[in-house]
Amino acid sequence: MASKKSYKKLKPEEWKNEILEFLENNPSGFTITDIAEEINSTRTTVSKYLSLLEQEKKVLSKEIGVYKLYFSAERRFMALNLFQAYYKSLLMGIKDKFSDKQDFKEIGYQICDNLFDFFYNQFPKSIRDQIKSFKDFLKFFGKVYPELDFIYSDNLTIQENVNLENEEAIYQFKNIGILDFPLDLEYHFYIISGMIERSLTKIFKKGGKRIYSDIQSIDKKNKIVTLTIQRK
Repeated sequence: MASKKSYKKLKPEEWKNEILEFLENNPSGFTITDIAEEINSTRTTVSKYLSLLEQEKKVLSKEIGVYKLYFSAERRFMALNLFQAYYKSLLMGIKDKFSDKQDFKEIGYQICDNLFDFFYNQFPKSIRDQIKSFKDFLKFFGKVYPELDFIYSDNLTIQENVNLENEEAIYQFKNIGILDFPLDLEYHFYIISGMIERSLTKIFKKGGKRIYSDIQSIDKKNKIVTLTIQRK
């Protein structure tokens, strides 16, 4: 007979602190099932205390497809506006050294090689488990990405045109806050493109086809970037 799993026994405030600490350290959002598995608890317990934390406005939730993800209402990390200012200055410094867009894509490759595990784990486990193929990724990407991003803006939306038969998709990133900055920062998106391309190549390397991620266009006036992802 299989042994029954042993769960932690905590007081109500301890459970709330445990859940809140987990969400503060994992800002990309997690489902009830994910949280329960990570903190060694049951879905019933986690659901109960998440409801209380939402009432206290310490936790936020958002539905993405069939999933409901939970987020901490506060950040423990560097102030977002400070980080964005630092990143923009860093990007302009790099741009002074490089001028070719492919160079920036190469930087994206290197970032991915060094931080692949971190980026991979930013996708909630319940959603990762649903992505069994490259086609599955194309279906989920536009819905999940706005919750993972920390550069563009709180109002970022993605309009998608996915062709599963041809294994290709076009994503329009709209309301991109970084384009409000008075400097020319379009090279940021080539870095992101390189990171996406290298990550997908690592995950879906079987089949003999190559995965490409490219910037199709950048509309600064309307703050829209169009990205293509395809396997051929």
